[in-house]
Amino acid sequence: MPAQGSGAKPAPNNLEQIQIDFIMGKKPVKQGNNMVPQYYCQSLRFIKKGSLRRRVLVTARGRTIFQGFMAVRESKVVNVPSGISQFNMEVEAAPKTA
Repeated sequence: MPAQGSGAKPAPNNLEQIQIDFIMGKKPVKQGNNMVPQYYCQSLRFIKKGSLRRRVLVTARGRTIFQGFMAVRESKVVNVPSGISQFNMEVEAAPKTA
């Protein structure tokens, strides 16, 4: 997960044909006598890029954030629980059975 701060939106990451986009939020925080913007990861967008169906499991602090199968060109947006600074992601091939 990108660290909280005043930086720009982080670049997308790719894992096993799944692109991960960080959707950032902004909130004002007091710094000295001024209010300054602080950016944080509000949501994650998972975009299926390859032709193979995949099973995706995303967890943080022992809690499931997203679990499901992703077909070609499918995308999912999931909210990130507050206070989460990292997550675990498992991706595996999941061909349809006949």
